[in-house]
Amino acid sequence: MTSGTGMKKLLIAVVVFLCIANLKGDLRVIYPSSNISVEEMRSLVLNCTVKYKSNNHTNIPEVLWCKIEIINQCIKLQDHPKHLIMVSEMDDTEENTKRRLVSVQINNLTVSDSGTYQCNAKTPDLKTAMGHFITLTVQSKLE
Repeated sequence: MTSGTGMKKLLIAVVVFLCIANLKGDLRVIYPSSNISVEEMRSLVLNCTVKYKSNNHTNIPEVLWCKIEIINQCIKLQDHPKHLIMVSEMDDTEENTKRRLVSVQINNLTVSDSGTYQCNAKTPDLKTAMGHFITLTVQSKLE
């Protein structure tokens, strides 16, 4: 096993632990891990649901999609023509929580968009939650 592979496995283990640790908390990021393969020049939508408790509209989390470029470095997908961010929110009165759906549409995919993506949430009082990894492979039309 190479050191890069060992570090990646360690990072995955830490992320899984943090996701499990947040299952009973006031802030959760919910979506399945997956491996996605898409042809170049297509678009792709990634969806992330964040469940949280908010009292009197305080402690509303910031939710973002990012591409993991280097271990522990989350490069935020910005809202511009390449990345279209869509947000909706609803109350879950049964559980006295809110659900925020944050979707990112990645347009005109290229091979350089291949990589690992993750949705993260952080509240003003610094509670954090991270979602699973989504691995994207963009295939060249020339292949």
